[in-house]
Amino acid sequence: MAVLDFTFERREKLIARDSREEGREEGIAIGRRQVAGNMLKANKSIEEIKEFTGLSADTLKELANELEAHVTQA
Repeated sequence: MAVLDFTFERREKLIARDSREEGREEGIAIGRRQVAGNMLKANKSIEEIKEFTGLSADTLKELANELEAHVTQA
């Protein structure tokens, strides 16, 4: 029984650690997109934004289209 309890506790700790790591990565990705969006609004070049955020040109073009659509709707 003690072995099962240990295994269950270890599994729960691993799940919690993985969840925190996943959340941290998701937060970083959101932050990069926010910075990229601000840089796009400030008319920075795609190359400059790629350099500072690590986002791909395709992702930045997608983000630019999303921002343009949002401005058009507002």
